[in-house]
Amino acid sequence: MKNESSSFSLDNLRVEEEEIRAPIILPISIIVCKTEFLKPVENVQLLVSRIKNRLIEKYPFKKGERSKFKEGFLEFNESGNTLECFYAKETPTKINYETDDLKIHTDRLRLINPSFNVKIKVLLENSGATVIFFGGSELMVRKAMDKVNRCIRHCLEGGHRTIYPQFSKEEMNAILRNFGLDVEYIWISPGESEKFMKLVEKRVKGEIKRVPEYIVHAKLRGYRITVSPITVSLIEESGIYLREIQGRINIAAGIYVTARVSSTGRIVFYIPESIIYKDETVYDVAERLYNKVITSKGHIRQVSMGDFIAEED
Repeated sequence: MKNESSSFSLDNLRVEEEEIRAPIILPISIIVCKTEFLKPVENVQLLVSRIKNRLIEKYPFKKGERSKFKEGFLEFNESGNTLECFYAKETPTKINYETDDLKIHTDRLRLINPSFNVKIKVLLENSGATVIFFGGSELMVRKAMDKVNRCIRHCLEGGHRTIYPQFSKEEMNAILRNFGLDVEYIWISPGESEKFMKLVEKRVKGEIKRVPEYIVHAKLRGYRITVSPITVSLIEESGIYLREIQGRINIAAGIYVTARVSSTGRIVFYIPESIIYKDETVYDVAERLYNKVITSKGHIRQVSMGDFIAEED
């Protein structure tokens, strides 16, 4: 790497691991999808190895034909019925530093940014696979989800049913109850309620079409807002549904974690570093909190043509 000072190396900027201080609050998103096996798998550990080999074969962390940067799966860890890995993409990152000459120098490096890095945990059973995605931008999660699900289905000998992450109206209402009084934000969508949305028939370019006369989205913010009578009346309005909820979860005496739940199935936890034990990671804490927030592990089932046949890649 070229620098203005030939005697200077970026190695001079390295610090010991114990000197690195993580943020006090760690935002971690988590989203879960499932694949049901219509034919039970006899050797689950063999399936784990087959899925790992398929990911490495089809989508390894390498440069594409038209890309200067690497993208794909890496950092595999296979243990029993569980497979863990990362899906990541390199991005150009500019760094500024000083070389003992009282001047700011600039370099550009190919790094893995947290926004372009998704941790994946595949939990396999005889009857199906549960895949948990931690962190990363929505685009990266969607890409990782598509590729992992393709590889899982390719390794099956029987049919399958894919259950994509999404919380139904009933599940969002149940999650809201789980927060209790500690709710600080709700996004209400009009759904089928005429108090929030009304469609009328109008002639448009010679055709009769139903067009909206009004559409209202209500976003409520504050402190313990579900105690307010106006909030209760809006939530209980027939036909509406909740798109997002944010509140606090009590995980121990006097210790709370803020969580934002989206009807798309994505949950973001804002985890204090102090609640992470030495023998666990922030991903372990996020997974534990996820199970605490949701009340039903079922999701809306979006059936595709490949649901009942083995997929060919």
